[in-house]
Amino acid sequence: MIAEEVVVVDGDAPLWRAARPLLDAALRLDQQDEGYTWHGWTRRQIEAFLADLPSPCSLVLGVWLTEPAEGTPFGRERLTLGLVCEVVAGEVCSLRTFEALRANGLKPPAELEPGYEDGLAILRAVRKQTAPVAWALFTDNETWNAW
Repeated sequence: MIAEEVVVVDGDAPLWRAARPLLDAALRLDQQDEGYTWHGWTRRQIEAFLADLPSPCSLVLGVWLTEPAEGTPFGRERLTLGLVCEVVAGEVCSLRTFEALRANGLKPPAELEPGYEDGLAILRAVRKQTAPVAWALFTDNETWNAW
């Protein structure tokens, strides 16, 4: 599930604060017996999912929080989690936040919005930096926390 040597590209980026618990959960799941689950997923299910992905590929996760903003009834969206997992031969071999994608022309995470334009820009930057995207999930913070 997790490669023996995982490369963390930008571990000092502010977005890592939100990503660390996911990495911790993945490492626990990888080291536990078959009875251990994480949000309904077993290690065997995750291994099967990863094994069925094309190699190499990327998995992308973006989560936005809507905050009240003066002058707009809808609020302002702020990226709270932006993570890319590179998968090779069924194993996660590198992790990076959306901050690392700035090297490929992506605007700063604070400026990213949950619309299709920024979504496509994220997918293009991921493809340039790692591998084609097999799965991407862009969601709001409330849905992510409920999941």
